[in-house]
Amino acid sequence: HTPPFEKQVQHPPREGLVSNAGSSGKSAILTPAIVTVSQTNEIRGETLGTAAAVATGSPRSFGGPLTREDRSRSRAPEQEATARTRPPHAANRTRRKPAKMVRARQCAQATMFLTALVGHGAASADATSATSSAASTPAAKVRGVNLGGWLVLERWIKPSMMKDGFEDLAVKPKDQWTFTKYLGKEEAKERLTEHWDTWVDEDTFDQIKAAGLNHVRVPLGHWILGDIDEKEPYVDGDWHYFKRAAGWARERGIQMWIDLHTAPGSQNGFDNSGRFGNATWATSPENVDRTVTILGSIAKQIKDDGIDDVVTGFGLLNEPNTPTSFWTLLDFYNLGYAAVRAHLPDVRIYIGDGFKPADLNWFWDNTDAGNPITTHTVAMDSHVYACFNDDLRPMTPRQHIEQVCVHEREHVNECCWHKDTSLRNMERFVGEWTVAYDQTPSEELENMPVRPMTEARKIFLRQYAEAQMVVWEQDIMDVTNYDESGEVHHGVDMKGWFFWNFKMEHPAYIEWDYLEGVKQGWIPKFDGKDHDKLAAVDILHTCDALIAAAQPFYEGVVDPYPPLYLPPDGYGGGDTSHDWKHQLTRFGIVAAVIVLGFALFRAIKTYQTDRCPSSFSPGSKNRYVVVTDDGGQFKKTGSLGAMDKMAFTPTYQQPGVEMTKMSV
Repeated sequence: HTPPFEKQVQHPPREGLVSNAGSSGKSAILTPAIVTVSQTNEIRGETLGTAAAVATGSPRSFGGPLTREDRSRSRAPEQEATARTRPPHAANRTRRKPAKMVRARQCAQATMFLTALVGHGAASADATSATSSAASTPAAKVRGVNLGGWLVLERWIKPSMMKDGFEDLAVKPKDQWTFTKYLGKEEAKERLTEHWDTWVDEDTFDQIKAAGLNHVRVPLGHWILGDIDEKEPYVDGDWHYFKRAAGWARERGIQMWIDLHTAPGSQNGFDNSGRFGNATWATSPENVDRTVTILGSIAKQIKDDGIDDVVTGFGLLNEPNTPTSFWTLLDFYNLGYAAVRAHLPDVRIYIGDGFKPADLNWFWDNTDAGNPITTHTVAMDSHVYACFNDDLRPMTPRQHIEQVCVHEREHVNECCWHKDTSLRNMERFVGEWTVAYDQTPSEELENMPVRPMTEARKIFLRQYAEAQMVVWEQDIMDVTNYDESGEVHHGVDMKGWFFWNFKMEHPAYIEWDYLEGVKQGWIPKFDGKDHDKLAAVDILHTCDALIAAAQPFYEGVVDPYPPLYLPPDGYGGGDTSHDWKHQLTRFGIVAAVIVLGFALFRAIKTYQTDRCPSSFSPGSKNRYVVVTDDGGQFKKTGSLGAMDKMAFTPTYQQPGVEMTKMSV
């Protein structure tokens, strides 16, 4: 949940990337935008030719959606329809841009445009039928939620934990370290036991199962089995509740992927590491060695407790921020792999991408001589958030969808590919993502009035969720790469995703609450026939359809906090020339300019006529003109002070003529 650190290590970049995402005409959430066949959507300096195929008579313009067979057909780079350029604001993390990156977009079908125009009319039925005909290889994708804020406290997930009982403290607890330190171990153990028992219960797993999910990711603290240094205030006792949850998961056919979320000394300095402050983990060999030992102990306990059939994924360390210790981190990964594999020979072991997956494209590739160990059943985890980046928070809804469907797709494909797919070793998934987009969590946000859930915002949240689900479940054929010689090879096969988080306590964070989103309808359910065998693109909408339908303006959706500048036209700089609201705004601006211009013209003409005396100077104040009643004019003017002291003497005077002083 943290921003990236600067890149330290350079590795050979990925060459080229082209995406062959299909089009969909499903209409469930394709109504907010008004789209015409000739429309192009300019997303902050980047043109999306959504109607290019229709305009050029492409043979796929009016046909059905792309099938897996269609997606597998290779094309030369020069045949691609649209060159993609990355807008300067869109980098939500430091990334290496491939030397030659082109993304060819399949154009939206005529049915999609009709659907966007007429909403849920007659066209939607035909469009939905056409889209649902796309066959898919059985996917068995990972679809899950994080059980965050349970065994590792994060203040913003359950704020009451850090407030209740601490009213007398000027500085409230902000992480697990200060929570246990302020209370003392006995009181902390009592409060945490009640929390462990209630924050995740059996009903939680019932709701997760009913939503059609098949996995949960469980953050664990390094203290969970009692490995607590005498200088650390932590308390244990939570393993009992973890094991109980494993039983509930087994009964419902849900798999658990665990994740060592904290480390001695803190691996990133954030509250999710157990202790907010300096990250000293990587600078201490003792801390690193102790963490390896803890990994082995947890793996052994899983085996001894007989829950290795449920715990099928094991994350070595969450979001390590080690910019000056890159190779220390890689050595730790190798040692951690060996420690876990000694007890769990079949568990999927995964590592984080450090927000720069391209840096690790070679790691744990068994064909690379630089890897000292041979690995199997391994994966790389990415975490993708927009709400922590000020470049992304002021985007329009349409721009957010485009960011996911193009740039985040490129991002996750920067690692773990190999031209020869048989040599690929590292799998890919997204371990944390959310539909929060413009408001950064903070205590200040919690103290503000909760913004209403408008209909426009609800529609966007559904679109934003679907776009990410589709991209995080992309098929190997959804992205086509070309090396410098033009030879084709394909992108990575994404294994799936875990949403952060399963629930939240404060209503300001409703966009982080998956189960509440399911209840309100802006998170889709995967409970239909064969949904467990289909990829999200075959259940939901394609990226092209979502981009075309997404609202291109801020109204009712975007309200950044902390506040950020938003373009005054309300459209984020995008091309909304075909939108009636934008047209009306432009008409009002033009009318105002005409009125002001006419007023200025009249003022100038008045000044140039004899209506104003020659001594009149526009903008000047406290000037005086002395005139006689027969029209004679005093020739001297001055400031207020000077004129008040002046003896008024006319240039000529006749008997009985009165002098008059007037302010202009």
